[in-house]
Amino acid sequence: MDGFLRTGRIGEGSILNDVVIGHTDSGILQRGRQYRYWRDAQVKAGTVSSGSERTKADLRYKMGETGGHLNVLGSILSANECTLITTSRFTMMLQKPSVA
Repeated sequence: MDGFLRTGRIGEGSILNDVVIGHTDSGILQRGRQYRYWRDAQVKAGTVSSGSERTKADLRYKMGETGGHLNVLGSILSANECTLITTSRFTMMLQKPSVA
């Protein structure tokens, strides 16, 4: 089994564009990503995985403070005899809670 883990902290007001391409000829690919980002940080992330018989992904984005922006683009998973394409895209933007 092949795999990798990426972790990081995206500081206040930072902009991160992150694309990961995982390609193997066969076997199992396991990947993980965990980022924590802070106020006014902008994160755009995308992943593509292809060629493995099985793929497992654990992608975690943790917001340290309100006001950050996260945009995650989908991934393409393919195997020798079948292809599964998932194109998920979501955006999260949290605001400070209003005090009544």
